[in-house]
Amino acid sequence: LEQYKFIVAKVINNSVSKPNNYITLNKGSLDGIKPGMGIISPQGIVGRVMVCSEHFSTATSLLHSKMLISAEISRIHASGSLKWGGNNPDRANLEFVARHLKPKVGDTVRTSEFSNILPEGIHVGVISSIKLKDDATFYNIEVDLATDFSTLNFVYVINNKLQAEKDS
Repeated sequence: LEQYKFIVAKVINNSVSKPNNYITLNKGSLDGIKPGMGIISPQGIVGRVMVCSEHFSTATSLLHSKMLISAEISRIHASGSLKWGGNNPDRANLEFVARHLKPKVGDTVRTSEFSNILPEGIHVGVISSIKLKDDATFYNIEVDLATDFSTLNFVYVINNKLQAEKDS
């Protein structure tokens, strides 16, 4: 059984400069798209389908204040939550990486096994900055995103055929 089916869709509307950005796709429920499905580009992660009509879908972009993606630093298998900082569409923050772990600038970040909308191992980006305050429990990590949201053209909507079974 192939667990994932990828549905190609064209981006027909996309914003990158608001606190909450959305993407409109030219495919909808008649094409097999449902709310909650993950979306990737050839470069990396994009977002999650929010609502569908028969022929169109609106998705919450990774560049949205309420969007969280479970991600990990590949080299050290350190999991955290990827969240957009709200300003730069090329960067996001990897939160909740514990201070005893040793991330490095240049480390690759990918989706983790704990992601409920995206398959494990999808490229997210590369760590560009790491800060740790003396009294902090977690690192402050910035990630340069692999996906260029300002030039999104075609994306893949992911139908996880085992999603319902996993959720139950």
